[in-house]
Amino acid sequence: MKKSIRNNALRDLRALSDGVRIRAGEAVARKLDAWCRTLENPESHHVALYRGTGHEMNTQAVDDVLRSHGLVRHYPRIDQGRMSFRQLPHDWPAAKMKSGTYGIPEPEAHWPVSSPAELDLVLAPAVLVNLQGQRLGQGGGFYDRFLSSLRNSAHPPLVVALVLDEQIATSVPVDAQDQPIDGLMSPLKSGWVEIPPSFYRQDIINLLPSGL
Repeated sequence: MKKSIRNNALRDLRALSDGVRIRAGEAVARKLDAWCRTLENPESHHVALYRGTGHEMNTQAVDDVLRSHGLVRHYPRIDQGRMSFRQLPHDWPAAKMKSGTYGIPEPEAHWPVSSPAELDLVLAPAVLVNLQGQRLGQGGGFYDRFLSSLRNSAHPPLVVALVLDEQIATSVPVDAQDQPIDGLMSPLKSGWVEIPPSFYRQDIINLLPSGL
């Protein structure tokens, strides 16, 4: 059932035009731009994100906004079946990354490996999400393993899925290994699933309105 739902969702998403994915990324980037303008020290914020390809939202505008405000960007790289993140140089736009594993643009292997402790926010991809914070990924488990490791840190970053409006579902099939998200951001809908009352970074919480 889970595989069938994923395949059906991917089929529908791949039928959308590149223009839809580009406009979605631009809409989300405008929301992030408004948030970045509220930050007193944007260069102190570390954000993990991804280079949207295929069925995913085009995240070029997102990268442009974060880089223009000086936030530190981290992108995933897969080596020997394991995913880790690397910190991009400030003057290096994500569009310059070369294709790596699975044809996905990746940071250079010699760039600094990101420590989970330094990440403030993770902007994650998904195939489907729902308003209860459940996330269905591609099926490889890379992000689920990464998010699971983050939740064991002393101050785990908040995880926000960047999705097209078409990727928000009423229900999402999940298993025990599927990691939840803290919030989602799409062109038309954004919000936290639940704001952790003890979270120590109020400026991150201000990224999204409370409630969905």
